Amino acid sequence: MHLSIDIDVLDPVFAPEVAYPAIGGADPDIIKEIINRIRSSGTIVGVDFTEVCGPMTRRNLAAMHAIDMLTHILTPKRTIS
Repeated sequence: MHLSIDIDVLDPVFAPEVAYPAIGGADPDIIKEIINRIRSSGTIVGVDFTEVCGPMTRRNLAAMHAIDMLTHILTPKRTIS
């Protein structure tokens, strides 16, 4: 399955740089929980992020959250033995 994440879904508190901020949008932890549910239902074979934009004059929080989500996707699931 291919996963596409539009960073605009995040609340501007977490991603103020996006072109179309979603006031009352999602918390990054909610998106990671959705990713966990998708991972448990199948294999993610591709992922893309959109709207990771912003000024080059300061830290880009949207990009940082996208990197965190990508790391979360690429980290192998842990199994308890």
